[in-house]
Amino acid sequence: MARKSAYIITASSDLETYHFTSTSTERTIEKRIEFQNLNYEFEGRQLYNLAFGDINENGEINDEAQSNNGDIIKIMSTIFSAIYEFTARYPERCVYFTGSDEQRTNFYQQIIRRKHEELIAHFSIYGEMILNENESDYEEFDLTRDYHGFMVVRKLNEE
Repeated sequence: MARKSAYIITASSDLETYHFTSTSTERTIEKRIEFQNLNYEFEGRQLYNLAFGDINENGEINDEAQSNNGDIIKIMSTIFSAIYEFTARYPERCVYFTGSDEQRTNFYQQIIRRKHEELIAHFSIYGEMILNENESDYEEFDLTRDYHGFMVVRKLNEE
């Protein structure tokens, strides 16, 4: 089952980079999603970091930009569409993401909680817990707990 993005996105042939434009009546902002190999495995699957943000004047992702373009729901739908497409092509890969600050991480967590039933039909979802300065661990996402980051793993029975 293919997902439709809220915004039209263009993807690289390997689906590791996506571009789209956030548009409001005030301005247009170029955005990018990148899936970056972390050279780390989780349960035998290669782990990828999801990097996302506005494209700055140097052509790099600024994940701390405060766009406030009034389209956060469309942007999040677009990001989840990219995750869905990426993991459909590469079900042996899992995707990690966290916010660039605590407020964004909490926002992502709220979305996962709201869309939990829909998401678990296609993904196993894990929350990252910080154990100490150098260690973290993952547990199955618990709707009642707060996490530092999140990981989604495509269920292998998906096509």
